[in-house]
Amino acid sequence: MKKTLTFAVLVVLVAAGCNKIGNNKPQQDQNNNQQPQNQQQDQAADWNFYTSPAKNGFSIKYPADFGFNTNYDQIRNLGYIPVCDENMKACVFYTGGAYKDTNFEDAGVSINVDPNLNTEAKCYDFKTPANEAQTLVADVIINGVDFKSATGGQGAAGHFMKTQEYRNFHNGQCYEIVQRVGSTNIGNYPKGTVREFDQGGIWQKLQSIVETFRFVQ
Repeated sequence: MKKTLTFAVLVVLVAAGCNKIGNNKPQQDQNNNQQPQNQQQDQAADWNFYTSPAKNGFSIKYPADFGFNTNYDQIRNLGYIPVCDENMKACVFYTGGAYKDTNFEDAGVSINVDPNLNTEAKCYDFKTPANEAQTLVADVIINGVDFKSATGGQGAAGHFMKTQEYRNFHNGQCYEIVQRVGSTNIGNYPKGTVREFDQGGIWQKLQSIVETFRFVQ
């Protein structure tokens, strides 16, 4: 009888220990899921910072190895197809050497305010002839603000541009955040001289920049 009682106690203790281990696992997973967001915030901590004039009311951060301009005429010739738009209020762009000897051309984030999209209905209508991003995708939340989203692209003379566009109608204005990555046709180069670049890395960097965008009024 004494041996039976001892065995029963051991079974209860082992079961309790297993239950405790099982209860700890979701908390560990939750902590792991929080790490990328924390790392992203740390990554942007020492980035350059821009706040627009009050009439546009936004701010954005960008890495030191990216260029920045608010004048379209100064960035329009960075690539065959410009990475930023004529109605831009800010342009963050990259043409650097990380993709040397690849078919990478340029990349950028264009912050636009389009006076022609002066109603909410017009702002959220991506399917217009002049807009290159017409494939609607899921909404995204950027610093607590819901943005409509679409993807697309364009090409000309062996040059290609992929586009991801976000829009929000804020204080009577249509704000566009447009990411673009430009490339060239690798078949236009002598064989073995140029390789395909890793698009995932540059898109991830652009998205990190987009996620620093904030309305400041």
